[in-house]
Parts: sequence; C-alpha cells; structure tokens
Amino acid sequence: MPESEMTAFCVFALLVLDRDDYLGIDVGVPGHEGHDVINIQGMYPIHEVERQFINEHGLESFWKNDWEPTDVLRRPAI
Repeated sequence: MPESEMTAFCVFALLVLDRDDYLGIDVGVPGHEGHDVINIQGMYPIHEVERQFINEHGLESFWKNDWEPTDVLRRPAI
C-alpha cells in the first residue's frame, strides 16, 4: 500500500458517537463525581494545504467541504 502524503491532523468531534457519549465523561473514582471529566475527540489526517486553509479560514469552513475524514490516501479537499 502506498504511504500517505498527509503531514498533519485536525482535532474535531467524533464521527461515530453521539455528542452525549463523548463529552463530559466522568472518569473519577466512585464518590468523587465531576472531578475528573474528559471529552473524547477525533483526530483526522490532513494535507499541508488543508492545514494552511484551516489556519486562514477556520476549521468549520474546511469541515463543510466534501471529503472523507478517514481516508489517508485521499487527494486534498481544497
């Protein structure tokens, strides 16, 4: 399999879980609710040109493009 040309990642919401299932998860010991709360995020590989676009236009503008976030061999979306 050819190697990916992607050199960066963007961090955004998970694609496979509902929002309530990945935000505000209490991982503390029983009896200490609310002290150790985490959010799970998705990491998506991107091309350098996409990273530059995100820096200039914001992640939301990039995310709205037609692209497959899990395909590491895809062409740049912009």
